[in-house]
Amino acid sequence: SRVGLVDRRIRRSVELMHAQLDQELSLKALAAASFLSPFHFSRLFKKLTGSTPHNYLAIMRANRAQLLLAETEMSVTEIGARVGYLSASHFTKAFRLATGTTPREFRKALIRG
Repeated sequence: SRVGLVDRRIRRSVELMHAQLDQELSLKALAAASFLSPFHFSRLFKKLTGSTPHNYLAIMRANRAQLLLAETEMSVTEIGARVGYLSASHFTKAFRLATGTTPREFRKALIRG
């Protein structure tokens, strides 16, 4: 069915996000993975997921960062790089937007809790 085809196309882009979480992923690259134009891909992605591709990727990165903060002793800077942020400040800002707290505060709360 057409809906199944659309879902598979979007799933390809989500799989690319998972596989290349630590890399810069452009809208053009995500759209190409789905065999769609960037414009059509953006509209379809938001319709199916309820989120823009950029926000979806940011949340995905924040979730992976939360796991790394909880389960490893890696530094915040190292975790930021591991989930695709070039600078610690950019990582902290994106993490705060996605979770409501900074990476350091998140880790401290885990230790206290």
